[in-house]
Amino acid sequence: MSPASYHVVAERSGDWWAITVAELGGVFSQARHREQVESTAREAIALILDIGESDVGPIEVELVTPERVGAANPAG
Repeated sequence: MSPASYHVVAERSGDWWAITVAELGGVFSQARHREQVESTAREAIALILDIGESDVGPIEVELVTPERVGAANPAG
């Protein structure tokens, strides 16, 4: 039985968002634009579970972006 919801982590990697699904350890994908992360993750989940995309439960997306260079260094 699949979980009622999925926690998707999308981490910025160069020009792409690297996507992992916490509940399904072997599910990885990528999206070019942030707006594509949820639909791409839904497609990957459906593929691995052999179900329709509309049958995938709710998806919570966590976006991880790299910190700006020098943001943690005090001026001076």
